[in-house]
Amino acid sequence: MVQATFDYEAGQAAKEQGLALSTLNEIVLDLMQRARVWYMPFELVRALKIDYDILISDSSLTARLRDLRKPQYGSHIIEKRRREGSTAYEYRLNDRREA
Repeated sequence: MVQATFDYEAGQAAKEQGLALSTLNEIVLDLMQRARVWYMPFELVRALKIDYDILISDSSLTARLRDLRKPQYGSHIIEKRRREGSTAYEYRLNDRREA
């Protein structure tokens, strides 16, 4: 089975709101750069809705975080860990970039 490299849901959400997918990645990066804290996906989704009036799903958000790790989106280091006392993951932007 071949997996699609394009996130259809995020692409549609961005298209409907007049954004390029790369712009959506930049917006997510901006949110994470504001405060260097650990975020759960739903917290970033909520911030996107409040600050930018953009509505995407948790899975689309985590796809954007994976994109930010790729060279074409800046090779950012997005750390991932399990939230204490939970099975859910949380994410944080690290200032360093992979070489």
